[in-house]
Amino acid sequence: MTNLAVIISAMILVESSGNDLAVSVKGACGPLQIRHIYVEDVNRITGRRYTDADTFDRTKSIEMLLCYWAKYGKECSVESMLGAHYRGPRLKDDKLGRRYAARVLQATKLVKDEDVAWTTKTIEKLDIPYVRALIADSGGKSIHLEPVQSAGRSWIMRLRKFMLG
Repeated sequence: MTNLAVIISAMILVESSGNDLAVSVKGACGPLQIRHIYVEDVNRITGRRYTDADTFDRTKSIEMLLCYWAKYGKECSVESMLGAHYRGPRLKDDKLGRRYAARVLQATKLVKDEDVAWTTKTIEKLDIPYVRALIADSGGKSIHLEPVQSAGRSWIMRLRKFMLG
């Protein structure tokens, strides 16, 4: 079973080598190397006011990622969701998106237990009322995230159940 916290920890390892202050030559920032257009898209999706400075905050970066996946990751494979983060929703399944997904999935073997534990705790603490994470794993292939008007904290229980196996 694919663990969401392991995938996110591997993404951070691939994107920034764990450096929350990383900045790419293309302007992507933070542990998940989020660009300005990504922040704007998440703000449009959620109605929140994330800033470019929030990309340097690991917790807020993970929150933005989950919101992005809730919008663009419905009924997608893990590989497509990773591709959407890297290339955007329209190009998620192109050659570069698939190559990025393969790198992240390979990096899942390298993540440290303490990083996964921190990511798990972070995800559990997030209070995203407009997202219910109905996370289902189909043989390691699919993670489904469903946006809803008001889900409260019930999605955290499903997420915790998924992450604990």
